[in-house]
Amino acid sequence: MGDSPEFKFVVDMPKNAARIDEKEWERLKDTILGRYTGGMKLEDVMEFMKEEHNFTATKRQYVHRIGMIWGVRKYRAGAAKKGTKKPGHRSTSPEGETKPSAAAVAPAVAPAPVPATSPPAGSRRTAGLGLADSQTARTTTAYVRDVKPGQLATAQTYSPAMGGEEKKRLYHQVANFLAALGDGKSCYQICALLYQARTLQDHVPDETHLDHVVACNQTQQTDKHSEEVLAMLQDNVDHLLDPDGSDMTWQTCFFDLLQAHAYDRGHDEKAAIGQIIRFVNTYLEPDLVLKIIPGRGYPVDIQAYQYLSYSLIRYNDNIHATKGHDFVDTATILDQFIGQQPAFATKNPLLLSCLGDCRAWCISVLECGPAIPGKIRHARAGQVGATYQILCTLWYIWMSELFPRSLSHARGGSSRRAYPLANWADDVKPQLGISPSELLTTVVCMIMAAAPFPHDDHAAPDFIEQALAGARDLDAVSPEDLIRRFLDQVRETSDRRLTTQVVDERDKVGVAEIIQARKIAAPFRNFIASAFGDIELPALDKDAIVIPVALTTAREVDREDGREHEMLSDPLSPIRPALQTSDSQYPAVPPMYSARLQPTAVDHHHMLKLQINERGGRRRAQSDGGGAAAEPPDFD
Repeated sequence: MGDSPEFKFVVDMPKNAARIDEKEWERLKDTILGRYTGGMKLEDVMEFMKEEHNFTATKRQYVHRIGMIWGVRKYRAGAAKKGTKKPGHRSTSPEGETKPSAAAVAPAVAPAPVPATSPPAGSRRTAGLGLADSQTARTTTAYVRDVKPGQLATAQTYSPAMGGEEKKRLYHQVANFLAALGDGKSCYQICALLYQARTLQDHVPDETHLDHVVACNQTQQTDKHSEEVLAMLQDNVDHLLDPDGSDMTWQTCFFDLLQAHAYDRGHDEKAAIGQIIRFVNTYLEPDLVLKIIPGRGYPVDIQAYQYLSYSLIRYNDNIHATKGHDFVDTATILDQFIGQQPAFATKNPLLLSCLGDCRAWCISVLECGPAIPGKIRHARAGQVGATYQILCTLWYIWMSELFPRSLSHARGGSSRRAYPLANWADDVKPQLGISPSELLTTVVCMIMAAAPFPHDDHAAPDFIEQALAGARDLDAVSPEDLIRRFLDQVRETSDRRLTTQVVDERDKVGVAEIIQARKIAAPFRNFIASAFGDIELPALDKDAIVIPVALTTAREVDREDGREHEMLSDPLSPIRPALQTSDSQYPAVPPMYSARLQPTAVDHHHMLKLQINERGGRRRAQSDGGGAAAEPPDFD
């Protein structure tokens, strides 16, 4: 790397916690487990050991030792029901090995409470300790036998033939796209099965494996999902964080907030809010300034940004539980977080190139004039429907580059058109920590938010032309405005996904909106299944909550409190005129980072503008020589 900036914060980092000798742990094992299994919270055990035995260790070291090494974990009694393994047929993998099919997997078995002793040696389950111990105030504590990871109830209702690794990669892309459509439950079912398949095949957890865990966490909708996600997190605790490292890292924060969200989805609000309160008390200074701690290795960690926003929203929603603390200014804290990210702290625009490249690719493809597939061309044309039509068209063209054989079956060997290659896709995960589908969805939402509205109400709208106009308008905005719009859209989408709760059947308005959202999503789900031919999607049942996209169109400043407030489109309304994006019609956006956090922000944004424009220009110049891609099919 030489003198080039590294992926780190430009401040002194906390030191890793000192390693504790194995003999010391074993000497105190009975004392620690006796206190913990006797009902004490982990924090109380830590305090007791420090005061009475002069023994100091971090929470993460306790979690690793008690869960991974000693095999003890706390569990809510009765949270899982007894079950038995059912015989099932066995299938042969592409490598020739015989492995159990997904349908042969039975739910986890939860026995009656057993005496407070350490479970048998070799237990593979890890501990969810200290992260939701507040639940012990209202539930009894039990200990469960070792359960083979990956035993998910999803397989009993949905078990498609996923085949080899390429087919699994295709299903992974489909799951990401279903999440973009707001169909979180279907995304969860697919990702849970992909996670299960890798676990049963004894794959060493890798980035893809952990991506399934995070995707399931984001899209879980039921109490059973929550139980399964908590088990996934516990099974992968050593891979999601460094157990011997400092507690003061974003790796630790991210894991804790994943657990908080799982408890929240499982209707254990007390445990979730308790965890979030501990997060706020630990990582925010008394003057509500976000502490600077080591990151997770991404130039801009969008996933951490999403869960930070979720946690602050839930904190403010439950301010009565924070013992007199004030509301936190969510926008200010989030801006502080972004200002601390390596792409901005090091002022290196190369670390954020995928955003400009994706925008340039969308423009290049739209300039080719692709046809919207007939199966979705006449779908509902509200803002959500129009956005989904453009998203489906662009996504299909991108998928034809990745999976030409899968799509050629649906096309029946028809002609192909040359489109520019999606060279931006490989940079998304390393730069932002999210999937390429999520970036594409966000950019399409930004494009459609800037798209003009047809003046003739009786004419059939040309969404390709409107999208192209919006994309060109987006191409003209300043780098700071582009980044701000991107972050606003990311936050709006993720906040809806992470904070939307199950609607009570008595809430007629909420139920009606959910039914309408399902109807909007249905033709686009059918398009995916038809496009790939042999893809089997989960049923869109009446219990599924579909969360449609909402377009963030502008920001305005409240003159009374001086804070910015987002102006959002109504996701279920017909298309209405969008703001014409001249410089005068977008209010001046205050500097994204304060002078205290980012004194050279102007220089950085100038560098970023050059980088985005140069790379975007090259992409458009190369569009005529791009790769061949399938024209979106007409399934009329």
